Amino acid sequence: DTLNDFNPYEELITTLSSVSRGNFEPSGTSDQPVGQSNFRAARFTLNGTVYERDLATQNGIMSPEIMIMANEALEEQKIGGAFYSVLTRNDVVLAVYVEDSKIDQVTKAGFFKTIEKGPSTELQIIYGQAPASF
Repeated sequence: DTLNDFNPYEELITTLSSVSRGNFEPSGTSDQPVGQSNFRAARFTLNGTVYERDLATQNGIMSPEIMIMANEALEEQKIGGAFYSVLTRNDVVLAVYVEDSKIDQVTKAGFFKTIEKGPSTELQIIYGQAPASF
């Protein structure tokens, strides 16, 4: 028998780290199933503080709270940036990291149709949760 262990939240945290270009550098990243439920315990350490949350998969979509969790850690650690969802001119949704000092410049540049801090409102609605306010 072969056991295939898939850790989607761990992969998402690793991807966010890569997108941040060295600003979001978590360690101790893990993603473990919680019992027989559709929940997974996502965990990472940032600057010595452990961040952990049980996140569900809903309608085949990973919880957008993973981006909220990362942004909360960035804010708490006073790192000076955040992850944003952007809609490009070609209607492609991307996650980007923007430093606080550059958000006005990025917003005014007009590269994106929309830019929202954290997961996009549409993703949160599709996922079945009320959009988070920032």
